[in-house]
Amino acid sequence: MSLRIKRISTGIPELDLLIEGGFPEGSWIMISGMPGTGKTIFAIHFIYNSLAVDNAKVIVVTTEQEFGDYLLQAKRLNMDISPWLRGEKKLYIIDLFHLAKRAREMSKEVRVDPLDIPVLVDSVRRAYKELGVDKGEDIRLVIDSISAFYARAPVKARSMTYELKLRLHRRNVTTLLTSQFAVTTRGTFGYGAEHIVDGVIELELVEEGNELRRYMWIKKLRMTKIPLKRIPFDITDEGIRLEELPS
Repeated sequence: MSLRIKRISTGIPELDLLIEGGFPEGSWIMISGMPGTGKTIFAIHFIYNSLAVDNAKVIVVTTEQEFGDYLLQAKRLNMDISPWLRGEKKLYIIDLFHLAKRAREMSKEVRVDPLDIPVLVDSVRRAYKELGVDKGEDIRLVIDSISAFYARAPVKARSMTYELKLRLHRRNVTTLLTSQFAVTTRGTFGYGAEHIVDGVIELELVEEGNELRRYMWIKKLRMTKIPLKRIPFDITDEGIRLEELPS
């Protein structure tokens, strides 16, 4: 008797075909890569599909750009997520730029650091409560990028990721993290974090002659059979498109 696992779409149909339909529900997935490889675009696919197709509720934590810029990028890709900011609450935003501004305006006695893991945990837990996580609502959590929290102490990345997962994991919450790729170590920025998450997808820009080609590696995905080869992809006006499917 085969184990039935609920799958959550990546928002990229060709990729879903390669991973048995999507990420296992409740997984923590890390999308890593150097700047310009498409990590945020991947996250936008996941967010848009979660809202528009799966009718799920989504929490987005932005750390490297204001959420207004996020909205503009999604619109350019024909994945406008702004309608879900109105009416019934489906999209919950935690914008670290706004948190940092608010922290600067506070007195020194009560000032908080938005890049402290406990502050992030408290912010996400408030979102959980508002969106009904304990009522079994289908919720997706996106943190773009988690590297901002590692920047001050990369050697603590594994323990920070473990703390986040331990305190925020819920069976009905599927989590997507984006992470910078460290050129010096040729690995995910923040040593050891990839051991804590359930899946790692690495995006690459590879120099081939006079061109740069994009590739995707599915390095790890628990409870899923994965292709053991690089997958070429492109970024079009409508986002990520896989060029060919491995046999």
